[in-house]
Amino acid sequence: LKEGMGRVAELGEGNYFGEIAVVTGRARTATCRCLERCVLASLPAAVYQEALVGQFSLGLMLDREIEARLESLSLL
Repeated sequence: LKEGMGRVAELGEGNYFGEIAVVTGRARTATCRCLERCVLASLPAAVYQEALVGQFSLGLMLDREIEARLESLSLL
């Protein structure tokens, strides 16, 4: 991303981030900052990838989400 690009998205309860780097093996595409107190969970890349392999529909949904996010960032 270009330095100083500003807010790209605002995520809420139940949303996720970091999947693009895990799936593509590339550097992350954004930095995340919390605007208010929250609880986060971390999932190791290997566990995440294993879930995608085991659940075709999950992988398909994630693929569509990644494509939409990259497109919105003009990275596609």
